[in-house]
Amino acid sequence: MKRVMMMAALLVASVSCVSGGGDSAIRLLHARVLKSEGSGCTIGEFVISGGELDVSGGRSYVLGLNIESNAVDPSLIVGGENFGSSGLNDVVLREIVLTYEAQPALSLLSEERIPIYRLLRAGTTDESSLLINAIGPLALQQIQDSVVPGQSVTLSVTIKARGELGNKAQVESNEMTFPIVLFNSGYRVPEDSICPEGTTLSDVVHPCGYLGQDQGPICRPTTAVAP
Repeated sequence: MKRVMMMAALLVASVSCVSGGGDSAIRLLHARVLKSEGSGCTIGEFVISGGELDVSGGRSYVLGLNIESNAVDPSLIVGGENFGSSGLNDVVLREIVLTYEAQPALSLLSEERIPIYRLLRAGTTDESSLLINAIGPLALQQIQDSVVPGQSVTLSVTIKARGELGNKAQVESNEMTFPIVLFNSGYRVPEDSICPEGTTLSDVVHPCGYLGQDQGPICRPTTAVAP
């Protein structure tokens, strides 16, 4: 009985162990290009340092991130047998926290929280990914109301993920900032891929088909030069 109690105490003591000298249990890494995969969308091979969004498309900017977990499962080796418990240091992400700074300045809320669910197993490598809307719905509405045709604004979005370990201990990631150049072309969003007379679908097609993102599909005047 004493041996069992001792093992239980050691396991509890090691539940919140995080490798890397106290670093965050989760880390947001690179932003990457997106690519179509079957009927869905995932991250591609190349790292990107910023994006572009035509807000007349009415959509947010979908950002693909590499993410990893520094948490490790507790182990207790007794007589060559591991009595550790797996899953105690898995991370469940519950929300993304977005903060915004625009240049030139816009009237934007300072912070927006987006509920999510994402399970990261302890020791997950940087091959794991996370797709998020980098602009929340409230900020997007404010941007569409503020950015007028002919105007260009650089929006710096600072992103942080929050969640909990298997023992309910709260964790949060590092912060990363991603710049997005916003403009409002005033062009039309295609309906059923058919553009109005006098306009044509942009010839640069985003791999995942997101409207207005990185010159994704949107109806532009036939004789106009894209900004």
